[in-house]
Amino acid sequence: MQQLALKIVKPDQHVSVLHTRGVGKVTIARKDGQKKWVQNSYNVEHLPAITRMLEGQSEVFISQNRFYGRRLITQLAELDALFTDLDYYRVEQYRQHNPYQIYGLARELLGDANLPMPNLAISTGRGVALIWLHHPVPRQALPRWTACQQQLYDVLQPLGADRQALDAARVLRLVGTTNDKAQSTVCALNPV
Repeated sequence: MQQLALKIVKPDQHVSVLHTRGVGKVTIARKDGQKKWVQNSYNVEHLPAITRMLEGQSEVFISQNRFYGRRLITQLAELDALFTDLDYYRVEQYRQHNPYQIYGLARELLGDANLPMPNLAISTGRGVALIWLHHPVPRQALPRWTACQQQLYDVLQPLGADRQALDAARVLRLVGTTNDKAQSTVCALNPV
């Protein structure tokens, strides 16, 4: 897996890299004014237009994998990304680091473990999401996919890897939107 060479700054660019093709629908999730989840599922071909309208909006998340209908493991259609969410703000020794420093430390840990580098790194406001893209595989591959997720978690746990971000139905923040808690824009950490 290689780092993506293009610069990703807008939501439609993010989804164009994350969901290029495949079976099933992608979920866009948002927190409304009362902090309740509002989720909608869309066909891949409609994502660029939909996400362009979300640029600058707050608390917007996207599923990393695709589903038949609702975003549930029982509705999983295809897996096409592994990921981890590094909540480094929860780790005392890394709280003062910036996202690029955390990304560099993550690359060191992955290299030491002889694991591939992520294709995409995203500053989520208070953390860093790392994403490994792969060819779409059917739901039947879920046990192997889960084992890979666990291995990434184990290696990156010192940097605050989120144990709750191991399941295939997880959503992560969308580039070009805002994180209200951090009062910052979610952005890709383009190649260093």
